[in-house]
Amino acid sequence: MNLSKSASIIAALAMASTAGLIFTQKQANASTIATITTNGPATLYDINGNAITNRALSPNSKWAVGSIFVSGDKAIYQVSTNEYLRSTEANLTGDYAYLQPNKSAASAKLTGQIINGTTTLYRDDTNSMSNRMLANGSNWAIGKHYLNKNGDDFFQVSTHEYVNGKHLSLNHAPEQTIYSANFGISGAHVDTDDEANTSNNNNNDNNWSNIGTDDNSNVVNTNNNTNTNVDTNTDNNNTSTDTETYKPNVANINKYFVAYLNALHKANGTAPVHSTDHFMSYAQQRAEQQNGNNLDHSTATENDSENLSSAGFNYMNYVGVKSDKDAAYFLLKDWYDEDNNYAAIGQEGHFGHRAALIYSGPEVGLGITDSDAAFDANWNMAQNDQFLQIYNYTGSNPNTKFISKDSI
Repeated sequence: MNLSKSASIIAALAMASTAGLIFTQKQANASTIATITTNGPATLYDINGNAITNRALSPNSKWAVGSIFVSGDKAIYQVSTNEYLRSTEANLTGDYAYLQPNKSAASAKLTGQIINGTTTLYRDDTNSMSNRMLANGSNWAIGKHYLNKNGDDFFQVSTHEYVNGKHLSLNHAPEQTIYSANFGISGAHVDTDDEANTSNNNNNDNNWSNIGTDDNSNVVNTNNNTNTNVDTNTDNNNTSTDTETYKPNVANINKYFVAYLNALHKANGTAPVHSTDHFMSYAQQRAEQQNGNNLDHSTATENDSENLSSAGFNYMNYVGVKSDKDAAYFLLKDWYDEDNNYAAIGQEGHFGHRAALIYSGPEVGLGITDSDAAFDANWNMAQNDQFLQIYNYTGSNPNTKFISKDSI
């Protein structure tokens, strides 16, 4: 490692003296992502510490990280060949999340904190809700991660008990995701990768991994398993129609997506949009540049508003999408719901994709591949203040309106 070069970068970006500092350099892999946490565009710097004036990173955008330079509470992230970002303007997730300043090496193990109130648990051995709950604010070591056909995440907190991802703030992204169509759906047949999951129906499960306490005071026993967290903004109707005969047409999906997007704009009082050949072509290019769950904004060649998703045609087939109209609505709802946002609910940026939808345009385009999807649009600078109100919102339900599937 070139110590003098890394020292000059740290000095310029961290705005601190390099005297007596010891630098740690790590070469990140594809899972290491920096998510911009600033209210406005985040400044980039070259290798000499000079601010780059013709390019910046938009709020809530996500960038693959190359090298990470850390010294005490100072760090910088390399987001392209000669572009660097201050750690104070981004949140790091992935294999080297523990290198983020003020995080200990122990946090490299996947852990989660319960958010949004005390939450019920799902048992994989009985395929039903447990009679125990986890207290709001309690911290847990996380085991397996399952994803079901509805796009719901479930994280293991004991031998047979799992918490819905909507109630977890993770210290970094999970390394492995197991797809099980009916996992977490009570009454449905569940296939898992562990036969032992179906061999023990004993609810006295004591293999807890609570962090920071020597008892189960954060486990709540209850006979009331009613889930009161009802999403009233979305249409969750599913169909069982065979999807094997569906042949998607991206151009046709764009037409439906624009129609749904304009209905969303009308509901929220924003101006209508229209697709263009340029934005459709560029969005398709951006979708093709992605690699499954390793979404990467750093390869963008235009300074546009952009939403990315790893829910491409293959995943949509899992969840029962059977028409171009279904595909358009699925993607709109997926971005609006923010279930898979890197910023946890309660943090600034959690509703960034939603804000980008509502304040997009006037020119937009959608691109989809088997594994990924991209939505690109003009920045709506005339309503940037309104965009930031949603982006900066730290509650659980901003004052926005969604639309039903039959709105077009």
